[in-house]
Amino acid sequence: MEVDGGKQTVREGDCVFIPAGQSHALRNTGDEEMHMMFVYAPDIIVDHWAQEQSGDLK
Repeated sequence: MEVDGGKQTVREGDCVFIPAGQSHALRNTGDEEMHMMFVYAPDIIVDHWAQEQSGDLK
């Protein structure tokens, strides 16, 4: 997981807080399928969500 240039290893059960406006990226380096849950606060639909799902956001 990379948040605002800082990298950290994320394992099953970990949580990562990403402050508003911070650049972020996540890459699965393991051999198994990765499952994740996103929680946005406040409860608004993030404008770039469709771009993230389609892979258009880089």
